[in-house]
Amino acid sequence: MSKITYLLGAGASANALPVVKNIPQKLALFRNFIHDDRSGLNDILDGGKSIRELEDEFLHECDEIIDLLNKKFHASIDTYAKRLRLTSPHTQSALKKYKRLKGILSTFFIHEQLNNPVDYRYDSFLASILGDSHTDFPKNLNILTWNYDFQFEKAYSTYSGKSSISENQSELMVFESGRYWMDIGNFGIFKLNGTTNTYKIKDGRPNLNYLLDDFIPKPNKEQVEKYIRLYNNILYKDSGVRSSLSFAWESDWENETRNFIEKTLMSIRNTEILVVIGYSFPFFNRGLDKKIFQSFGDSLKRIYIQDTNSDAVAESVESILPDLTPISRSSKVQIIQKSSVEQFFLPPEL
Repeated sequence: MSKITYLLGAGASANALPVVKNIPQKLALFRNFIHDDRSGLNDILDGGKSIRELEDEFLHECDEIIDLLNKKFHASIDTYAKRLRLTSPHTQSALKKYKRLKGILSTFFIHEQLNNPVDYRYDSFLASILGDSHTDFPKNLNILTWNYDFQFEKAYSTYSGKSSISENQSELMVFESGRYWMDIGNFGIFKLNGTTNTYKIKDGRPNLNYLLDDFIPKPNKEQVEKYIRLYNNILYKDSGVRSSLSFAWESDWENETRNFIEKTLMSIRNTEILVVIGYSFPFFNRGLDKKIFQSFGDSLKRIYIQDTNSDAVAESVESILPDLTPISRSSKVQIIQKSSVEQFFLPPEL
């Protein structure tokens, strides 16, 4: 069997979550949801701030992020995040805003996924690749995703019969920075930017602290309070609680992310078939994208590109290939474009 790797970008979740250009508008609606159903409670949470204070801070940060994006000070949320992270070593306020941004992004994407149906293409894809049971995955298949959503987990819950994110991640073999590493010899889903939630290191191992244990939204005020508590946990509870949203470029600073990226690259060695879905290869991610291609070695034979703008994606791929050393690039790599995005493409080699 051919070794196959999928590489997913934001377009792969476009039927359930906003793409980059729509984030300011959607984030503004989320901000209003928090404002309209805030509790205004004076209860003091771990870290010393009241729920009321945290709600005020959350709304203020949302307003600032929305304003920055609307005025085009930053091309995307990811660009803003990297700027904050780069300046944080010498600017304490930038580090605070970086953590606050992670807290807001986590709650925002959880909210969007709780209140929108799963992108139906994930369900169809899982039905196609599963064998005789809901845990029978193709051993020759790995999935890399730049998305920090839980679309795979939510779609898979209808097959596993389990409603908890953590249980579905375990059965799906989901790997990410900070998550306990399991067997990487077979099928796996590797989240390059983590998942929108939190974890805590306990006894040397990450202990996942999910905001919710199912995919069902709660009454508005109850849900707002959960979001605020998650935000507080990421920022103020204690130094052991971290956001499991972990940008791939953090490998330059974080050992856990660095180790995760190294093991991810090991798992995709000698890939023969690459399927790219909804990913545009932005220059922003060029460093890791090159490493991904280098991990394929000279085994790579064919690249399928599925995107509404597949011509532009193909140009980006072709610009990466010449940069690779001869030993990690084959001059015979064939690029095949697929413009229809109704279902995730299944290569004949699968």
